[in-house]
Amino acid sequence: HQLLKKQVKDFLAAQEAKRQAEIVKKKLEAQFASTEEAGLPDGFKGNLHDALKYGIYEHEGIYYTRGPKGDYPVSNFTMKILYHVDTSDEQAFRLIAVKNVYGFESFINLNTDDFVSLGSFKKVLARRGDYIFKGTDPDLSRLQELLQKDEVKTAYVRTLGWHKRGKFYGFANGIYCADTSSFIPTDEYGMIHHKSKTWFIPAVSKMYIEKDDQFVNEKKFIYREPVPNFGFKEWAAMFYKTYGQKAIPAILFYIGSLYRDIIMKQIQRYPILCLFGPPGSGK
Repeated sequence: HQLLKKQVKDFLAAQEAKRQAEIVKKKLEAQFASTEEAGLPDGFKGNLHDALKYGIYEHEGIYYTRGPKGDYPVSNFTMKILYHVDTSDEQAFRLIAVKNVYGFESFINLNTDDFVSLGSFKKVLARRGDYIFKGTDPDLSRLQELLQKDEVKTAYVRTLGWHKRGKFYGFANGIYCADTSSFIPTDEYGMIHHKSKTWFIPAVSKMYIEKDDQFVNEKKFIYREPVPNFGFKEWAAMFYKTYGQKAIPAILFYIGSLYRDIIMKQIQRYPILCLFGPPGSGK
């Protein structure tokens, strides 16, 4: 009953916030019948409401901020927050796509500290190429507010394998859902949309495609479609045919390893498989 009351209260609060936002939008739009009346540049194709509300807007591939003596450019680039990745600790970051006026594009993991500090913000951009921000602290705050209104909240999949909270098995290239017995691959950024939530697995993201020293082990953990008519039964038979009686403990250890977390909770220990023999004997 308490949970239902909270859900109803949250729903009503969200509806009221939406209604108030619509009222503010109409008031702002009522002030000006056109972009020309609002003092915006000729050919402006952006959102009039956003330009008036946030005091900063995109035009011809750069950002302009509004001032008492007229609008002026504050960057040679535009940017978009693709996802806000929540890592459940102090290292949360935003995955941002930045594109300058010359057509060069970069993808940046921008942590919160660098996004709220003007000096750090400029430094991170400069490291990635010709991306220059000429605005002040208030300009950066306006830009943050403009960009963050559309960001998508995303959960970081830190460890591959069984994900208890999401009820899926995580691979470097996607997730295998327990309830639907289906595989959902990541998009080019390493994102997966599942059950109204977005999850981030970075290993095979385009951001790290040329970084061979990062996520080395994770990149090996790739899901591939099963070979038709070849399952565990067929594999175990071939394994036994190859190694005979020695294959039995290996197969049992393999099966047990799949349930190691459950066994550990019950008996607080798990055996170690010790293989010995001369080189080249198939250990």
